[in-house]
Amino acid sequence: MNTQEKKVVIESIGGYLPEKTLSNDYLQAVYNEQSVDSAYDITLRHIANNNESLADIAVKAAKRCLGKIGIDDIGCVILATMTPDVRGIATAPVIANQLELGDIPAYDVRAGEAGGMYALQNSICMIKAEVYKKILIIAADINSKYINYADTYDSFLYGDGAVAILLKSSEDGIAIFDGGEFGAFEKYYTAKILPVGGSSEYFNVIGEKKFVQDDAYWKIEYRKLERLANEVLNHIFSSGCAGNVDKYFIQLTKTSIVKQIFEKYEVPIEKAISYINKIGDIGTATTFWGLLNAHENLLLKKKERISLISYGTGGSYGITNWIWNK
Repeated sequence: MNTQEKKVVIESIGGYLPEKTLSNDYLQAVYNEQSVDSAYDITLRHIANNNESLADIAVKAAKRCLGKIGIDDIGCVILATMTPDVRGIATAPVIANQLELGDIPAYDVRAGEAGGMYALQNSICMIKAEVYKKILIIAADINSKYINYADTYDSFLYGDGAVAILLKSSEDGIAIFDGGEFGAFEKYYTAKILPVGGSSEYFNVIGEKKFVQDDAYWKIEYRKLERLANEVLNHIFSSGCAGNVDKYFIQLTKTSIVKQIFEKYEVPIEKAISYINKIGDIGTATTFWGLLNAHENLLLKKKERISLISYGTGGSYGITNWIWNK
């Protein structure tokens, strides 16, 4: 079997954002005298209701993705998330059950915001090896339940949302896989952590450490995340790992960083695509939502080469390249 000749394509993509929204005006009232950071151009975030779980929003995204295609031949479900419904337990089996997919393999991927890219890579390898005909990938996060919106330092960045992508082996699809690269910068490992729930001594609450409410929220050094973004983007352009690209879909980062990097490597800034101004950082789904928005609004042309770029929590990053086929 010559797996190198087997093409993997995106057959369908769909997403879901909760109805409830959080505006800058609302946050400004909460922050009182502290202004909302405008460097990210975020004006709105979608926030899950108290009774809305990660599985709920993931299933809604999956149903929009599957639409008229149906569930035939789906052999596996992979969920990329940083905010599972129960910490330490996979949420993907719950999603597979609610989608009535039967007793198929279903598991979660934890690689920070880059988890969606790693889920894509896992799926591509398994489809090329003919393990499964189709794999459903869902990138979803409910950040709002891990964010203290009274904290003026970083709370303005985050919202909730989910995007589902159906992959298959075929010549016919929305986009054809065309390579990628994965890696990690360990020095950014603690840029974003949850103080409780981990097994390492640094994170746990055993002994003299006591659980307090603030420990349930993300502890974020977003300046460190900005340095990670700078390093990843510099690596992509200096190494040429993305190749000749028409559109770059980039994980949340400060607008000025993107402009600086693109100018440095003489890449037209028009090639950078983002939708964070209307959704904020929705974790593993952020880059995918940019692609979904471009697809739904017919912003991509046939044979254009696109690059999906994600990085974040833990210092992991992932890049997948695609040739648009519609």
